[in-house]
Amino acid sequence: MRKQHDYGLTWINSEDLFRVTLKSFEKVFARANQDFDPQESKNAIDPFGAVFLMGATGIDYRTWVDVENSRQVGKTLQNAVGNWHQAVLGLAQGWQDKGANGTIYDIESEGEVTGFGENPQKAVKVIAEVKNKYNTIKASDEANTHKRLREQAKSRGNSIAYLIQIVPKSAELYERRWMPSNVRSSDRVYVMDGYTAYSKIFKYQGALRELYEILPALMQDVHEELGNSKSVQVSTEDYSDIQKIFEYTYGK
Repeated sequence: MRKQHDYGLTWINSEDLFRVTLKSFEKVFARANQDFDPQESKNAIDPFGAVFLMGATGIDYRTWVDVENSRQVGKTLQNAVGNWHQAVLGLAQGWQDKGANGTIYDIESEGEVTGFGENPQKAVKVIAEVKNKYNTIKASDEANTHKRLREQAKSRGNSIAYLIQIVPKSAELYERRWMPSNVRSSDRVYVMDGYTAYSKIFKYQGALRELYEILPALMQDVHEELGNSKSVQVSTEDYSDIQKIFEYTYGK
């Protein structure tokens, strides 16, 4: 009998959350559980960097192998985390994840919604691009991204567009017009941090923090589903430190 999942979140379906998490991280977790041999790595390894890292930190070769493995897994993981946030936001009632193939933005409201833009009482259709960090888009690409979002919103009539930056540059919650360098301000295009986005889209203040707090249980279920032997155990001391990371990032 398949395990039933319940993470105690009132604003999202636990089974749907587990499903999109499994899909987002299945390949990454499988890779993380494989034995790693740098001499058989599919990714090019910098032999000079390896020696300099060992010399600078005093680690031995075996420790360097573990560090390099973690680095490679972490790089792949970052991409998966961004896709996961997109999928989770798409689970909100009245919203849709547009998927990864051939789409020009990531999520959209299925109809007109209130609470967004400079006149939150006015119902508008919302489209959004979801990025894991504030600097995921290169500065040289910001103008083109802004233009694309502006044109997509304009072509849909009563619509506005957002760039959602899950991890902000500093512990500041924001929702404002997105104005990259050398780009004219538009009342069609906005930017907001991840904490604000989750609260607005799920209509539940603090949704992102609650999601963060159940991640160990969620990851444990994914490991069990994949048949991995790893156990996600978080001690009281570690949990306190983990909470501080969230508070440092969002000021919440």
